[in-house]
Amino acid sequence: MMAFADSGIRKQSERITIGLWNHCVWDLPFKTNQERKLIDPKMNFQSVCIILLLLVAGSWAYNPYFCDDEPAQKGPCKALLFMWRFNKQQQRCEPFDFGGCTKSKNLFGNESDCKRECLPESSK
Repeated sequence: MMAFADSGIRKQSERITIGLWNHCVWDLPFKTNQERKLIDPKMNFQSVCIILLLLVAGSWAYNPYFCDDEPAQKGPCKALLFMWRFNKQQQRCEPFDFGGCTKSKNLFGNESDCKRECLPESSK
């Protein structure tokens, strides 16, 4: 479990809470004293915290699952749905008329959803 708290190490019954760089805290459950001894209280967890924060921040960034898929096409169906797709070459979201068939993952109901998934820095 991560939370914001002061740095430091506190022992609470069968858990050790390790404060990381004044911003991150891990609450580590231990089943035995042997497991508890594996954690060195003097260890520098600053780099671990930075890596974790970058991984979390990266999960809010560009989403290749949606954005790297081939742009959705109109398709053979006759529906006329106003949708959005991400154009990877031009690095922008663009509107198009979707026929309702041959859906790809690169298909968004509105411009803000497209930007949030594929251009997160521009959606702020």
